Amino acid sequence: MGAAIELRSRLQQTDLALRSEGGVAGWSELGGAWVRTPPGRAWGVLHFTGGAVLGGYPHLCYNALLGSLCDASGLLVVATPYDLAQDHDACALAVADKLRSALSAVCAREGYTPGTLPLFGCGHSLGAKLQLLLATAPGLRYEGQVMLAFNNASASDSVRLVEKFARELVRSRADSSSGGADARIFDTLLRSMPAIGAMAERAAAAAGLEFTPSPAETLARAGARYSPRRCLLVKYDNDELDMNAELLATLQAARPAGGQGKLQPPAMSRRQGNHLSPVTLQLAGENPLGRAVGPLRFGDEEAAQALGRDLAAWLMDPN
Repeated sequence: MGAAIELRSRLQQTDLALRSEGGVAGWSELGGAWVRTPPGRAWGVLHFTGGAVLGGYPHLCYNALLGSLCDASGLLVVATPYDLAQDHDACALAVADKLRSALSAVCAREGYTPGTLPLFGCGHSLGAKLQLLLATAPGLRYEGQVMLAFNNASASDSVRLVEKFARELVRSRADSSSGGADARIFDTLLRSMPAIGAMAERAAAAAGLEFTPSPAETLARAGARYSPRRCLLVKYDNDELDMNAELLATLQAARPAGGQGKLQPPAMSRRQGNHLSPVTLQLAGENPLGRAVGPLRFGDEEAAQALGRDLAAWLMDPN
């Protein structure tokens, strides 16, 4: 879990640095969540939850995606951070509380009547699982949801995800290195990561570390109680951690073609990319080796913005 701790520390460092400079443009912190308002009056609300660790700083890790989506859709975006824990039901309840607090604050600030704006959901990876748990529990009523690279994670899966993110981040820095000693050090670090990740997976298994609800129980809830009228599953072609196929089969069995009243069968969108394609960020400070070499950049902003526009079109479609 050292990679997760290091990543969270780096994100916290970056967040503090940006706050000292006035924060991230377009975002405000309200009720424990991050809020972004569209150019005009909002006609609805998008509740976003990000992936493991990354979801603790959604305004940093998903800025390109959510900024594009907000501007193109006219939806008010509320991104609820959370701390990774074994009890995913507790995580889901925590983000629901933050959503309610943020909506109360932003409605008072912007002059909206509480409860009158339709609610949509969007989650990435583990955040998509949290969205699913919220949609199968009493309380929040989502009109539609988007599941980006849905991951119904075991503990070892989450270790693999953080290791993958660290690998891609170091690779991006290696690609931009001018060569010489830095390039050789980055190459050595990259080659050592598979062994480090495998050791962490074995440690998680040996300690009996598991998440609740289990993957099987999560899918059982989806089949029995999934309530949003519409659902879009987004699967990337180079994503070994994606579990949208299992979710699609579950929801199709519960909502066969032809529909049940106003409930629609789930839709699947396939895109080029990998599990981390929705993520873009720039980390301040030192590199993973502790040497100051400048900021680390990650992700394809243009691809993330294009995804945001495509999701906006789906969310705005009344059908």
